[in-house]
Amino acid sequence: MRHCLLVSLTLLALVALAPGGAACVETSFSDGEFDGADWTLVEIDSPPSFDAGTASGTLVSDGNPGNALRVELTILPAPAFSQITGVWLWGVPYDPMASGAIGSIDYAEDARFVSGGGNGHATGPALRQNDSVFIYRVGFTPEDDWTAKQATGIVASAFTRLRGAATLDFSASAAPIEVGFYRANSHPSSGGGMGTRQVDIDNWRLTLRPPCAVDGDCADTDACTTDTCVEGVCQRAPLACDDGDACTTDACTDGVCASVPISCDDANACTVDSCQAGECVNALTVEYSVVTAKAEELLARLRGSACADEPLVKKLRNKLQRKVRKARVRLARADAATRAALIGRLVGRADALLAGAERILAAAAGRGLIGDACAAELAGILAELRLCVSGLPSP
Repeated sequence: MRHCLLVSLTLLALVALAPGGAACVETSFSDGEFDGADWTLVEIDSPPSFDAGTASGTLVSDGNPGNALRVELTILPAPAFSQITGVWLWGVPYDPMASGAIGSIDYAEDARFVSGGGNGHATGPALRQNDSVFIYRVGFTPEDDWTAKQATGIVASAFTRLRGAATLDFSASAAPIEVGFYRANSHPSSGGGMGTRQVDIDNWRLTLRPPCAVDGDCADTDACTTDTCVEGVCQRAPLACDDGDACTTDACTDGVCASVPISCDDANACTVDSCQAGECVNALTVEYSVVTAKAEELLARLRGSACADEPLVKKLRNKLQRKVRKARVRLARADAATRAALIGRLVGRADALLAGAERILAAAAGRGLIGDACAAELAGILAELRLCVSGLPSP
């Protein structure tokens, strides 16, 4: 088994020799603060004969966290397809002849859409070798919040040549490779896409992984991945934790899968809560005992300090209590009744009394006899009580 050294590069490249003298280095380039001095911007117009637009970057302080780079792309109108691409290249290249062949590349960044509409920018890793520029699209950046963009196991043949005539070479005899990222916007042949779009980038990271010979060469410190070597390239797949139940949240922690049932509790005693095919169902189904218990709970609050330290004005309290008590009596009679018509009338009258209590409360709030917060709290309880009444079994 080979054991490869992980090297984080800023201004220095290191090489580790595996048994037998074969170069074996895992090299990581990263920038969390985006010091502009570390980067070179290359602007590429497509097609080359047309001025597609401009690309620029500005350092901003509200990154994720710290500084971030705000990339601005402006694309001009065109009679046919055109694209503006900004390629940012890190100041220190990687030399395969000194540090070893590359098997694959892992890429990660955080992106945040700022302005301009659409899907933001196309983004992903960018490489320059023998004056030819190559890009690999990881995705787009439409999200308003910081969102991770990442891809693993990117091989040389997956890159697209954007400029130049050379073929991207990851072998141990290859020319030095400059690494970085790109941003692109296009104006399609059908029209649209013109204007300026701004997207922030932070926590850029690009890792060059050496070719592997056996699965053991790909072992990492993440117990929640399955690491294999496929045709010289490390493949890291998340440990399969899906239990096949759409009503559980499945996750891996320290190599152990756990499936946690989705909580569908809506905190309403008048509903039966369940998960069905991954969706929460809160079915309104109520017994008379539940409704009368809620009515008693409301009456107890009205008798005391209805809302924390805010006692109700006596006249308002009495009016509300009368309505709720009468509703409770009607519900008790409905529970004891056997004739369908009578049950329906009693339940309807109970609901009308509770609606009257809501009107009394709203009028008192409008006259300033009760604070807005307390009025809203009591109104919520009355609304929940009426919902419970509506869920009583039909006669």
